[in-house]
Amino acid sequence: MSEMALHKAPRRWPLVIIAVDKLAKALGLVTISFLLAPRWNGPLTAWVTDVELGPHNWFITRILHSIETGLGYPPHTLHLVRIFVVLYAGLYVVEGVGLLFEKKWAEWVVVVATAASLPVEVFDFIRRPAWDMLLLFGLNLLMAAYLLWRLHRQAVIARELAQHMESASKK
Repeated sequence: MSEMALHKAPRRWPLVIIAVDKLAKALGLVTISFLLAPRWNGPLTAWVTDVELGPHNWFITRILHSIETGLGYPPHTLHLVRIFVVLYAGLYVVEGVGLLFEKKWAEWVVVVATAASLPVEVFDFIRRPAWDMLLLFGLNLLMAAYLLWRLHRQAVIARELAQHMESASKK
């Protein structure tokens, strides 16, 4: 009898690249949070409030202004920005470490977090089209699609292995 051909497991290197990207983003965000410390006023504060740090800045800015108004803080309080930046960096660390250890939950977290941000990226691109935003959107879409494919592939392999083991035990 011929052996049943099993699918090969997905390669690990794309997962490592995504994990390193997540960890590098976390490091960058933590660095930014330290630069936003209250002792750094003047030109840095003006730069942070004037420059868009990403395609979601208009959305986050509106949320932060709403929170600042609700809490009675003066506009452009960098303390809240630091909190959100550190929380976002924490999410990146969790994603990156989970991906390095090839945890399925980490792949799902990245897929869900990335998919949740895609509509905001599309809306922002419609408001102000730019090639870098289109590139970012494409890379995020590619990353989510790869991880979804990887999750599907792992499910197929697990199912095939279970069928193989079941047929081997019947012999």
